[in-house]
Amino acid sequence: MIFRTGDRWTMIYSEGLANQHLAFATSADLLAWELGGPVDLPRQKWMARKYGTPFVWRETGQWLMMLMGESPTGKTTFGLLTSPDGQRWSLLPEAP
Repeated sequence: MIFRTGDRWTMIYSEGLANQHLAFATSADLLAWELGGPVDLPRQKWMARKYGTPFVWRETGQWLMMLMGESPTGKTTFGLLTSPDGQRWSLLPEAP
């Protein structure tokens, strides 16, 4: 997923196969990318096995991300994250 953050472009992507996680990179021109490293996320039950396929949009002054996951029982799940800058993300609390 690529989106504009200020004067740069930000890419959030799924990285790795065996140890899949999110990572980000930034670019001024969409040609040369600077790798920013992993997006650190605490694990929740809905993403116990794996997670990826980020979709990002901006709403009410913040960035939102819908993220697909896999539960401990193999079910497809979705979670919602928020970010002030498109690079540091926080998971919304998990329902009990």
